[in-house]
Amino acid sequence: MSYKALGEAEAELAELNHRNLIDCVMSDDIDTLIFGAQCLIRIERPFKAKKSTVCDNVYIYTSQAIENSDSIGLTHAGLIFVALVNGGDYHDGLEQFGIKTAIALACCGFGDSLSNAFKNLAEPELATFLQSWWRSIRHELQSNSQGYMTNQNPSLACQITESFPDLQVLSLYVNPVTSWSPGQVPPDTSRWYPHLPQLWLVAQFAVEHLFPTHQQYLKVFHKHLFPKMAYRLITFGAPMYDAKTQHIHGLLADAAVTKIYPQP
Repeated sequence: MSYKALGEAEAELAELNHRNLIDCVMSDDIDTLIFGAQCLIRIERPFKAKKSTVCDNVYIYTSQAIENSDSIGLTHAGLIFVALVNGGDYHDGLEQFGIKTAIALACCGFGDSLSNAFKNLAEPELATFLQSWWRSIRHELQSNSQGYMTNQNPSLACQITESFPDLQVLSLYVNPVTSWSPGQVPPDTSRWYPHLPQLWLVAQFAVEHLFPTHQQYLKVFHKHLFPKMAYRLITFGAPMYDAKTQHIHGLLADAAVTKIYPQP
């Protein structure tokens, strides 16, 4: 199933994940978490090692783990604040601010208070809030009163001006355009459930384009495809197995086990 996102693909995927329509997002773009994804899977790019290609490192990030981490402890609003300070796809961020300083300020709660004010205050009240917010950040940089930074950073305080943050950029993070934005029609998800591939079509394609004989494609299927099909059958939808009858029954599986092959 596929469809075209109205805005950023990362924002659309994050919304799908937030609404539990997909379990996770596989991406190299950390912006997916900033847009509100609950789970991000990142596969390390392949690299060469001793004449072979190595690519077995998979990293899983969850919003819950990030928020509960002793070393990071960032909420969704905190992640947005870090993006505003450090820069991203929409802007360059603040000069001379490193990621550690951005995270430390986010841990002070400046991202949460900004996000809450942006969502709930009208323009006059928001302008008043920002005046106090800027002063608080400058004071924290000068004093490190909450202790999240390794030291005081008075030289950075002058970087906090009335141009920060760019409210248009903040809006792109807080209210990204997705299929669930006001006035839009969400995708039809009624048929978004796992399907097994139609093996006869796969076999037909293999004979027409890959293998000249049935024996050749069956050999490849037996080695590479059938084990993965069997794994999918027995792991999805909480299948039940009757050892006496050797019968598997589940959401995708309704079959009898006729032979068990030993592990090579």
